[in-house]
Amino acid sequence: MIAYAPPVPGFLPGEEHDNPDGTVSVQKPNGKWLCVTPDGGIEERDSGGGLWESFQRNATCLLAFRDGGAAGPRVFVLPRAA
Repeated sequence: MIAYAPPVPGFLPGEEHDNPDGTVSVQKPNGKWLCVTPDGGIEERDSGGGLWESFQRNATCLLAFRDGGAAGPRVFVLPRAA
């Protein structure tokens, strides 16, 4: 199986925060938290660290593992500018 998605244009700023479970959450400059929904929608939330606001860190990207319901598991890849 291969995961793919349309590219996210440009890089947006955000600060990574470590979560106790080994994942990270990204806080945007406006204080909101980056969220990727099970459908791949990119949103912002008032609090971080929840399931949809958590990502696995890789050297070049953040991975968002989401349950797509009947469609099965999905993986969304967000490039890191670091």
